Amino acid sequence: MLLPLNYHGRAESGCTSSLIVLLLGSALLVRSSPLSLATRRWGRTNPKLGRMLRYPTSVAVAPSLQIYTHEGCLKHKVMFHPESPERLRYLMEDIIPTLSSRLSFDVISPNRLPTKEDLQLIHTPDYVESTFEAFRQVRDGHAVSVFLDSDTQVVEGTEESAMRGAGVTLQAVEDVVEGKALRAFVMVRPPGHHAEPNTAMGFCVFNNIMLGLAHAQ
Repeated sequence: MLLPLNYHGRAESGCTSSLIVLLLGSALLVRSSPLSLATRRWGRTNPKLGRMLRYPTSVAVAPSLQIYTHEGCLKHKVMFHPESPERLRYLMEDIIPTLSSRLSFDVISPNRLPTKEDLQLIHTPDYVESTFEAFRQVRDGHAVSVFLDSDTQVVEGTEESAMRGAGVTLQAVEDVVEGKALRAFVMVRPPGHHAEPNTAMGFCVFNNIMLGLAHAQ
């Protein structure tokens, strides 16, 4: 699904945003797209808008594609669950190295974690606090697992995976917006496209898709 974004981050048809986001299951593809002359004029008169919508000045030298992922995203593991680390491990160890040698792209592992303020761009403060409390209970050994909703659990390793996934997403979007890459393909887990503002959903702790879009503003 292609989502062209306007300068408020809303998906619209025919808009002239510099970012296009492609949702691929639990992966995220962000790429630059050409801007209209009108959009460039807006950037000249509104620096904040221009920062978001300008066509990157480094397009000529920026890598055409970079893959963003992190081994920490493998640590979340719920027993007998279809959303397993093996899905990502297969991409990281078997698919991406082969494609990289053929297509000459880099694999980036950003050492970045989101702040609570980052997460509150798209989640309510109460939900962020309750999620961090679940992380703490498992980390301190007070609970083996904590259910955030009926099918989304926090277990040992969930904190590392969820936080790394959000951080990788933030860095990938930032690099595309700043012209350091024309396209960023993000491979993280737990999945990041079902979580609601005030609750987990569908195995997703944080909604990385919406976090990336919000950060792009």
